[in-house]
Amino acid sequence: MTADDRYRRNMLYALLLVTVARLWWLASGQTDLYPDEAQYWLWSLHPAFGYYSKPPLVAWLIALTTRGFGESEFAIRLAAPLLHFATAVIVFELGRRLYDARVGAWSAIAYGTLPGVSVSAVIMSTDAPLLFCWAVALYAFLRARETGAWRWWLLAGVAVGFGLLAKYAMVYWLGSALLYLLAFRDERRHLRRFLGTIALALVIYAPNFLWNWRHGFVSYHHTEDNAALAGAGLHPANLLDFLGSQFGVFGPLFFATLIVLIVLSGRALRERRAALLAFFALPTLALMLAESLLSRAEPNWAAPAYLSATVLVVAWLLTCNLRVIIIVSIALHVAAAAVLLELKPLAAAVGYDLPGKYDPLHRLR
Repeated sequence: MTADDRYRRNMLYALLLVTVARLWWLASGQTDLYPDEAQYWLWSLHPAFGYYSKPPLVAWLIALTTRGFGESEFAIRLAAPLLHFATAVIVFELGRRLYDARVGAWSAIAYGTLPGVSVSAVIMSTDAPLLFCWAVALYAFLRARETGAWRWWLLAGVAVGFGLLAKYAMVYWLGSALLYLLAFRDERRHLRRFLGTIALALVIYAPNFLWNWRHGFVSYHHTEDNAALAGAGLHPANLLDFLGSQFGVFGPLFFATLIVLIVLSGRALRERRAALLAFFALPTLALMLAESLLSRAEPNWAAPAYLSATVLVVAWLLTCNLRVIIIVSIALHVAAAAVLLELKPLAAAVGYDLPGKYDPLHRLR
């Protein structure tokens, strides 16, 4: 067995362990549906190309899993941990392709245990399918640039199209890819094929656009209204709240490392592969920071940025011989997820009735 095979095997074992633990927790039935999940489940009973506040993919996934496993909280949420497992495997391939299997394995395990992913993997939301489609599109984009083969550009188009059917934030991927191709002279030769990617994505997404057209573009208006709830003017307090929340979504050590990389961008991001990862992370993060200043932004709105940012941070830490930070971060994230999910039962085990306001899952319970 080669070193690459060992890294792949260990990565799969680690991710399987985490995924099985999440499935076991979901099967234990400790929580009811979150209001948004209940809404998505209701949508799944009435298949359509669009719904009031979101594109249709989340409802389609729930319809698929509930038909196979019955109408239960477990079945409704089943796709979330499985999609995050698949996304983490793609993260491994990204890291391996850009660097080596060592970077890929640590990146996949780091991604699979991020605090934001741990939360997203136990609730059914639009983020799980969005991040999976984002990862597939990014890997296809990487391979398309290497080979120039149309099949990779078409795969990217399929992934982006379904990503748009998952969440409109997939459009940030298109913006990041276009910025990258325009930023480097030798990458501009790919623009013609990239236009094919965009065209295919729009064809796949078209049914939702037509549904919105027939319904007064209600989903678009809802998205616009949701982002503008804070009103006009600047909101520095919202900016600080959003910035602070990202230490929780990406993990405190990883997000601090990303800030260091941004500060050192003249050196750390000069290398082309690091620049590619940064182009698929920093524009989305910057856009959400601006959104939080102008209005408001939920902590998970920057989630796609951390897919490529994970590989970027892990690769840099390994290059600097700072693997200990990766290990400590992963351990911290796993411990935090365990406490988050089991805080009330742990309190009950020692005879303490945890008040709802201190239970992070109070609304679910």
